[in-house]
Amino acid sequence: MSSRKHPMKFTACLGIVSALFLFSLSPSYCEAQEAPEKILEIRAGWGSSPPYGMIELHMYDTYYPDGVDLTEMLPISDKYTINPVSLEVAWPISGRWDAGGRVVYNQTWQKFVEGSVASYYFSAEAMIRYNIVKREFFRLYASAFCGPFVATRVERTDYPSRQTEATFIPAELYLGFSGGKRIFGFCEIGFGTGGTLRGGVGYRFNNVAP
Repeated sequence: MSSRKHPMKFTACLGIVSALFLFSLSPSYCEAQEAPEKILEIRAGWGSSPPYGMIELHMYDTYYPDGVDLTEMLPISDKYTINPVSLEVAWPISGRWDAGGRVVYNQTWQKFVEGSVASYYFSAEAMIRYNIVKREFFRLYASAFCGPFVATRVERTDYPSRQTEATFIPAELYLGFSGGKRIFGFCEIGFGTGGTLRGGVGYRFNNVAP
C-alpha cells in the first residue's frame, strides 16, 4: 500500500513543480519581475511665439471691421509678451504611446498715448504622443494636441473695452526630444499655443518608491 502511495506523491510533486515552472515563463509573471516602468511624467515649458496669435488677429478683424490700424493710437512702447508657459502631464498607455494633457498661458501688452492694450490667452488641451525612439536616457517623439482656447483683449483707454472669444483648436503638432532619466530636459519645434520653439524641464515618477 505504501509502495503505491510514493509514486502518486512523486507524480503530484512533479506536476506542481511543472506548473510553477510554466507559470514562471508566462508573460504576466515576466513583466512583474521587470524593473518598474516610469508611469507619470510632469513637464514645465516655455516657448517663443509671434507677437500676434491667430486668434488675436481674428478678434482684430471682428472688433475693427473698418480696418482701423491700432498704430494710429500712437504706441509709446514695443509690444511685450511673457511667451507661452505650460504645464504638462503624461503617462504611458503602451510601449511607445503616451497620453495626457496640458494647460498653456500667455499674455501680451503694449502702451499707447491714449492708454494700453493687453491680451490674455489660456488653453486646456488633450495630448497624444508617439515615442519614435524610446531609450532610458533619450527619447525622440511626435506629439499632437487639441482643446479649447480662450483669448481676452482689454483696452484701457478713454473708451475702455473688454472682449473675450473662445474657440476649439483641432490639431497642434510638435516634434521633440528629451534627455535624462528621472529629471530631464526637452526641446520641441512645431505649431500651436505652446509656441513655435519651446523647451523646459520635467520629472518622471516610478509606480513604486525607489
